[in-house]
Amino acid sequence: MMSNKTRGGTGRNEKDSYCTCDMIFRFFIFLIGFGLSVAGGVTLILELNFIIIGHTVFEYLQYISTRPELFLFASGIIVIWVSVYWPRF
Repeated sequence: MMSNKTRGGTGRNEKDSYCTCDMIFRFFIFLIGFGLSVAGGVTLILELNFIIIGHTVFEYLQYISTRPELFLFASGIIVIWVSVYWPRF
């Protein structure tokens, strides 16, 4: 009789396929976070033109603190951090 350890095949077991699925899931979450941070970050950079037209840096910071783009950027950075550094689920 053949035991489970001596079965033929590719040499990969169920744990290896789980790791591959886990990495694909993490990559997908990373891409979502990257998209959120780019969508928010580009707009925040474009709004830096307010400083050029005469507003102070404090007024700029006060303005962007009420904008949804700041929250998009922050949530994107948090999602990226979670996808990279969070231990296995």
